[in-house]
Amino acid sequence: MTDNHDHDKHHEHDEDEFAGLRELLNDYKELGLPTAVWTKEFHADGIVRHVGEFFVTLVPGINNGSTFGVQVESNDGSDADVDLVNKMHILLRKIVGVSDGDTD
Repeated sequence: MTDNHDHDKHHEHDEDEFAGLRELLNDYKELGLPTAVWTKEFHADGIVRHVGEFFVTLVPGINNGSTFGVQVESNDGSDADVDLVNKMHILLRKIVGVSDGDTD
């Protein structure tokens, strides 16, 4: 038999696991800065539009008077083209890093 109280504590811990990441992403959102979100497979540059419980949404933005789309690039080191998309949802559990975005 499982103790529901222990299950609730475990679930609360899971939710708090990403609290610092959500706070950082919300800071980028509030400042409207171009943001790079890194996973093991790819990185995406855009403006943070929404920070949810389980994911972040990047959208196109304006930097130094120029508009840019959400840029998605593989981390495999190949010379593959950069994909431009209108919106990107990234699971928080997949994120390995966040930095200032490159919109050049």
